Amino acid sequence: MDQHGNITGTPTGVGQFPFEVQATDSSQPPQQQTYNYTLSVVIGVDTYGGLTAAPISGCTPTGYFQLQKANSRWLLADPNCKAFWGYSVQNATYTFIESGVMQARYGNNYTPWFTRNLERMQDWGFNTVGDYASVGFFPVGNVVNGSGASVKMPFILLFRAMAEAEYDPSFCGAYTLPIKDITAGVPSAYGIYDGESVPDTYDPMWPACVNAEISSLRSQFTSGDFNNIPWIVGITTEDADTFVWAWKGTGNNPIKPNVYPHIGFEIAVANPDYKSLGYAADPELHAKYAWSQYLQTKYTTIAALNSAWTSSYTTFGTSGGYGVGTGVLDENGSVPGSCLTRCVPTPWLGSDPFNLTGARAAVVTDLNAFLYNYVYQGESTEVTALRAYDNHHLLFGPNALGGEGDYGTRPQVLAALAAAGVDAFFFRYDSLYPFNISTPVNAYDTTGKPSLMWYGLSANQDSYWSPQPSGNDADYPTQVKRGQVYAADQQNIFSAQASDSSFPIVGVDFWGLTDDTPEEHTNWGLISNKDNAYDGKCAVIAQSVDQWGFPCGGEKANYGDFLDAVTQSNSNIFQQFILQQLQ
Repeated sequence: MDQHGNITGTPTGVGQFPFEVQATDSSQPPQQQTYNYTLSVVIGVDTYGGLTAAPISGCTPTGYFQLQKANSRWLLADPNCKAFWGYSVQNATYTFIESGVMQARYGNNYTPWFTRNLERMQDWGFNTVGDYASVGFFPVGNVVNGSGASVKMPFILLFRAMAEAEYDPSFCGAYTLPIKDITAGVPSAYGIYDGESVPDTYDPMWPACVNAEISSLRSQFTSGDFNNIPWIVGITTEDADTFVWAWKGTGNNPIKPNVYPHIGFEIAVANPDYKSLGYAADPELHAKYAWSQYLQTKYTTIAALNSAWTSSYTTFGTSGGYGVGTGVLDENGSVPGSCLTRCVPTPWLGSDPFNLTGARAAVVTDLNAFLYNYVYQGESTEVTALRAYDNHHLLFGPNALGGEGDYGTRPQVLAALAAAGVDAFFFRYDSLYPFNISTPVNAYDTTGKPSLMWYGLSANQDSYWSPQPSGNDADYPTQVKRGQVYAADQQNIFSAQASDSSFPIVGVDFWGLTDDTPEEHTNWGLISNKDNAYDGKCAVIAQSVDQWGFPCGGEKANYGDFLDAVTQSNSNIFQQFILQQLQ
């Protein structure tokens, strides 16, 4: 404090700071008086949640969120060019809250529930509504709330054209069958997991579904548009946990081996004719025909292909039929006719659909090149259509890339996503394997693209779902332990550096607001399925009210405190973020 009473300097922390001021007048002898004050230091934010203490030098406001690099750190800049570390909450929806609780606490008007949870999220240090959110959380007019939520937070849109292509083909136009699943055409002998679709992105149905999804997203807003909404941080293109699950990881994942097949291999051995699967009007597996065309374009003649691969094809097309013929389209991974007794693997392809072990070098090169083509075909179709409509918002790659244990994503997938035009990747962080923060670091080193991180952990035994075991590997015995791991993980994520000393991660997407479904019975949430926060006060047996006057309690047991650690950790990261930008 100077002689005029001005307090200056850069605070290094937030909180209540008592101080004493002694005033001396000019009389003789001087008279003195001591005054005691308390200075409250808080993290200041602007309209969009950007940090007012950290304006980004050289940033030109665009009216929308953008990516910037300042003081070696990649970061989000809000529409006012204030630094923004993204802390978002995914799956913000009342779907999993017990219906009786929703009725008793909120009646038929869910708007107070949206407001309460926006206030709670902000109080815990989150600044963004993440993917899978109910539109009632959005700060602009929408089909649930024509004027938008009263508590304003930026949000992330989820673009899920593949979900529509698989579950609701009529959504995409005059289609009666889902987009073809490549794995469905692969011989079962390979043992490839078929719980999720691997869509044929070469199918003419695919662009139609992409354009239909743009129209669907537009219809959610009262303005009929989303391209000019400044509150949108970015748009996530698909969820890698579902329809692009085979894009997620590598074949050599020691945590869960033989989970993520090489899609190039799948296509090379898949049946090109889906008539037997009900696709009489359009029986072609278009990806298999694209593979044949790729080889013909590269090698021109079948003799040149056979020379490079030491193979014995007679045509790039079909000659004799799938599994018994000698054409590229006939390939099923076995020597023609051998399956009449015992299937003998095609010697040039080998028999490993995950790591391509045993495949000849030239074959591996071509399968990797076509994997790139396949991913580029899928992602570029989305990016091109989105950019034709919306050139303002950031585009993120599919959510939760990285695979189980976060053992990375195939480099061909990352290269294709980058070339297709995504602005940032979206990787999964697994708290059981924190050393694998190398996944986004390596991705940055090879592509120059920053990343967001999907993040989730649970404490089932100390939650609404106790005593049932969790469906999540990263499950901890208590909410307190869950909070300790959360804090350590956030520091690990925030501190990750690439080989050029850049910090390539721009935010964390937490899954999720509530605990999950009875089928998954997992304590993913910040709040229980009874609408109680895991703060050691609300998710308890006793009935009470929270700081906003809403009901709390009614649980079958007293659950621990996860949220104090979350709140403190988020605040600590924001403080570090600000101080780093002030250097």
